[in-house]
Amino acid sequence: MINVPLLQETLAHIEANPSEWYQKQYRCGTGMCFAGWAVHLAGGEWYAGPESTYASELIAEPDEPNSFTLSDSGALVVHAEDRATRLLGLTDEQSATLFYEDNTLADLRRIVADLAKEAA
Repeated sequence: MINVPLLQETLAHIEANPSEWYQKQYRCGTGMCFAGWAVHLAGGEWYAGPESTYASELIAEPDEPNSFTLSDSGALVVHAEDRATRLLGLTDEQSATLFYEDNTLADLRRIVADLAKEAA
């Protein structure tokens, strides 16, 4: 089931803070993409700092699908895209469309509106 409230909250945050939005990276020193903001707003705990090799990984929740263990630290993590897809209740195809790195703000508005209509 599509999580329309989180979709709308994420879009509203990006619209209110455009300087913190960077669609080409899940999380970096200058901002986050839609998926990054969705997991952050939902309370996700990032594994490492934004400039780290592991900037796109979150601490996995117990029994979280698609989690994996980092060989160098033994930490159980999950990629931001996998967590965002699950939290937003999207299919892989829907998340690929929403998280596409070349999406503009207008694209995000249209995609979120389409997903909300689909969920209704």
